[in-house]
Amino acid sequence: MTTKRVASILFLSLFGLYACNSGTSNSSSATSSESVAIVETVPEMTNIQLSPEATNPAVAIGQLINSATKSIDIEAFYFNNLAGTPFEQDIMQNLLNKANQGIPIRIVVESSMAASSLANGLNILESSPNVQIVFNNFFDNYNGGGIVHAKMVLVDNQSFFIGSQNFDWIAFELNHEVGGITTNSTLASQLAMVFNTDFNNGANYDPATAVPAMPNGNLFVATSPNYNGVPSEIDNIVNLIDNATSYVDIQAMEIQNYNPYGNPPGYWFTLQDALTRAAMRGVQVRMMMSNWEFQEGQMMNYDNEFLLTMMKIPNVTIRYSTFPQTVGGVCVPYSAVDHAKFMVVDGKNVWIGTGNLAQSYFNNTRDYSIFVTNNPEFGLNVDNIFLKIWNSSYMTQFFSSVVTPVQPWCPGN
Repeated sequence: MTTKRVASILFLSLFGLYACNSGTSNSSSATSSESVAIVETVPEMTNIQLSPEATNPAVAIGQLINSATKSIDIEAFYFNNLAGTPFEQDIMQNLLNKANQGIPIRIVVESSMAASSLANGLNILESSPNVQIVFNNFFDNYNGGGIVHAKMVLVDNQSFFIGSQNFDWIAFELNHEVGGITTNSTLASQLAMVFNTDFNNGANYDPATAVPAMPNGNLFVATSPNYNGVPSEIDNIVNLIDNATSYVDIQAMEIQNYNPYGNPPGYWFTLQDALTRAAMRGVQVRMMMSNWEFQEGQMMNYDNEFLLTMMKIPNVTIRYSTFPQTVGGVCVPYSAVDHAKFMVVDGKNVWIGTGNLAQSYFNNTRDYSIFVTNNPEFGLNVDNIFLKIWNSSYMTQFFSSVVTPVQPWCPGN
């Protein structure tokens, strides 16, 4: 492992990034269905292979950026670059090249991650006169406190990426991640509205009074929290579950019913009730999350209580993943996690998002998602990714409250 990479590992330990992503450097042809190309990161320290239905996210996002002729807008939780990685070569370098070519680039980053992002990636771009960076603090102060948790790239107000990959080298090498890339000017215009609001730090924006639009067609985008004229993310997730007739395969880094960040903190039953209703009418519900569900601290107890309740419901099966956290003999903090967020219903309806399945991600944290409905080809392609992880040797069946607490920052640090 290089000195530079070890330095990045130390940085992650100091700042305690709790929502990182990863990918692979192996490329493959993308499968496009309903105009959506699937991108997937597979952790390099495992034997998990890139799905034939997907393509390498660093390459695909890099090509998306490189296609820009008018504008590039990016909304991200944070930046964490590392020289020589796919993230640096395919994404950061293409951004710098486009800026040098005169393409205007606007970037929105969560304000609480400003210092670390500037020290580890944004410093490469901030000196360019064609790059504007805004550190958004609107959500920090909204409804008990939230963050900009988005992972979205919008090019020429035509094409865009939405997925679980943070703008972090780890997200393109060491985690499991899923996203989608598509071209659709109507949907891009909706994303542009939301992005412009966040770029202006929430000016004239009140999520509490937003009236979401009804989905139009079998391909649409959604946002959290609600925004006027854009479909609601949680409402459409619940709608798909409530209309399930066969199965619901649902995955996120964390699936929770307790919100410690609420105002006041408390339980949230919207998703739990929808999954319970489906299971009670005979729908097979498979819930998959990462072992980060069991991080040390108060959330572990609440998560166990929630999962113990769910596992007693007929037709519900719960598993969680644990990936090796050591690369080249070194433990990489806040890596080796299944960070994907997606759902497949009845093999034909799909949600791919940027937020975890917990109340705060829908109510006071900026996230985006893509929905594809009534498309069996796309649904089965995405479900194959779910089943690949579900049936892997890295999964553990949840069956009791006896779960070893997880230290994603590396044990002993």
